[in-house]
Amino acid sequence: MTKKILKQVLEEIKPEKENVREVEGFLKKLNSEIKKHKIKAKATAGGSYAKDTWLKGDYDVDIFVKFDPPNDIYMLFPDYNSDENQDGDEPTLKQGNMPGGVSITGTNFNGNSFKFDSRGLASVTGGTISLKNNLNTLTRIRINRTGNSRILADDE
Repeated sequence: MTKKILKQVLEEIKPEKENVREVEGFLKKLNSEIKKHKIKAKATAGGSYAKDTWLKGDYDVDIFVKFDPPNDIYMLFPDYNSDENQDGDEPTLKQGNMPGGVSITGTNFNGNSFKFDSRGLASVTGGTISLKNNLNTLTRIRINRTGNSRILADDE
């Protein structure tokens, strides 16, 4: 008798298979988009869905995207649509690995992008790139709108 009651309760509270397929389809599509845009990341479901304790009818699914950004790789490309991602029509101008023990720790440009006007000049005043070596020494490089660069002093 108890097993029959438990089975009946489970049928009432357990999500339909269609709901499971919907979540799995969404995750598959999301991971496909992540891969298409060459982002090193993976989306997974968490929370009650992952623990199989989510309920029929009134539920939400926690989606987590784990990023694996490499700090030793850099890439330069024209961002034609200003979305800060490299799309299929935006060629890679330069790509490479940072020297051993050096990593990019941050950038500071207007919107972290560098746009150019019709004369080929940067439309922002410039920005900085911060680098750190394996001895934890920070170096900042200032790039101005004409493309010239210089290493900044600690107090700049």
